[in-house]
Amino acid sequence: MTGGIEKVQAYQGYNSITTGASNGTIRFAGSGNTINAGGGHNSLYDSGDTNTIVMPGAGQGRDDIYGHVLQNGDKFNFTAALKATSWDGLTSDIGSFLHVKMSGHNVLISISNQANGAQSLVADLHSVGQVNLAGMLQRSIF
Repeated sequence: MTGGIEKVQAYQGYNSITTGASNGTIRFAGSGNTINAGGGHNSLYDSGDTNTIVMPGAGQGRDDIYGHVLQNGDKFNFTAALKATSWDGLTSDIGSFLHVKMSGHNVLISISNQANGAQSLVADLHSVGQVNLAGMLQRSIF
């Protein structure tokens, strides 16, 4: 589905969901889903496990993500988001482009287009508990 404000529900698993540049709401369950909410300010509700969430690039959107995504085997795919930066592909340098900080029980994920440059918030993982960059990288594809 793409175009306009979208509301998607998929509860069986093994779905591939891509939405467009507008604000959207995606509710999904089951296993093996790939979710790419595109641009806009999106709300993702994950009640499944072992799903892949494609992260937006800096300035390309923001995802508010709800569910036990840090405990259920989900992966966060930063491949396209990081290709849009000047990151050299070295794991040792990723912390200059991918930023993780806590705000209460939420994890805020930001991306810089240039090493240690201005940060753009791309995701807010709501009520998931503590995680740092190293912990996030264990759950990431890049």
